Amino acid sequence: MHKPEEHPDPPRGLEEEVLAGLLEARADLNHYIYSSIPNRSDSEDVLQEVCLKIWKSKDQYRTGSNFRAWAFTIARYTILDFRKRHATGRVIYLDAEAVRALADEMVIARQDPGSWHAYSDALAACITQLGERLSRTLKLHYKDGFSMADLAEREGMSESSLKQLLYRTRIKVRECVRLRLDQTLDTTS
Repeated sequence: MHKPEEHPDPPRGLEEEVLAGLLEARADLNHYIYSSIPNRSDSEDVLQEVCLKIWKSKDQYRTGSNFRAWAFTIARYTILDFRKRHATGRVIYLDAEAVRALADEMVIARQDPGSWHAYSDALAACITQLGERLSRTLKLHYKDGFSMADLAEREGMSESSLKQLLYRTRIKVRECVRLRLDQTLDTTS
């Protein structure tokens, strides 16, 4: 009986490394893009665009370097480009600094999944603390994609009042999340 020779795995080529990295990072890229572009259809289009850009620019990737950081950088610029192309005022997107910070958090969270879960838990708790009306308003605008005009009419307020309300609510949520994460770090230290 002839025993097949065992061959070590051949070194992965650039294409294989990029494809493997893309398949591994795809779900996280999807979450990151959806958090920046809350319309599901648009975020799926941007994800496809990001995947295509990653594949087309695979020759620029340095084998053995941090694929996730490289892929999230491409995603960040693709998100910013999408927002420029679709600047209709219908949906308020995160600013460039927030998009960059979120990309950094996604890379870090992948290396330490507990931090991402802690952030997600803190965010959910803080939104719940807002009360039913504010929580619903945030969901309608950021998740369901209601325009400022439609949401202001639905809530019985002017657009400028709604913008101010959302701005103040974002600050309140950001501060609440920061405090909860600080408390989490204090209790685990």
